[in-house]
Amino acid sequence: MKIDLYESEQGVFTGVNNATTATVEIRNDIYGSIWEVDTVQISTDSAQTYGVSQFILYLNSVTPGGIRDSTYVGDGATSETKITMRAGDRLIGVWTGGDPGANATLTVRGTKETGR
Repeated sequence: MKIDLYESEQGVFTGVNNATTATVEIRNDIYGSIWEVDTVQISTDSAQTYGVSQFILYLNSVTPGGIRDSTYVGDGATSETKITMRAGDRLIGVWTGGDPGANATLTVRGTKETGR
């Protein structure tokens, strides 16, 4: 059975001045389920004191091979990159350059197949 997918997680920028990062992870922990992500939204509440943050979206590992999307406008963007996530998979959002203490939010939408 397919049902709507909506997952959202938040992290906080840590570091000093513009040498900051925020990492957020969304994981498919449901055994036997398949998530079909069709929309990824990112946002921050950074005041952009040091400029606009940048963002990279990874699947399962923060390595060049894990990159699924990126933007130089990490403070607010929407992507329609299609990503299939099986049980145990995780999307990892990494922002750089936000204000220390600012929040970063990763939201995914799509459908999930529950196998029931």
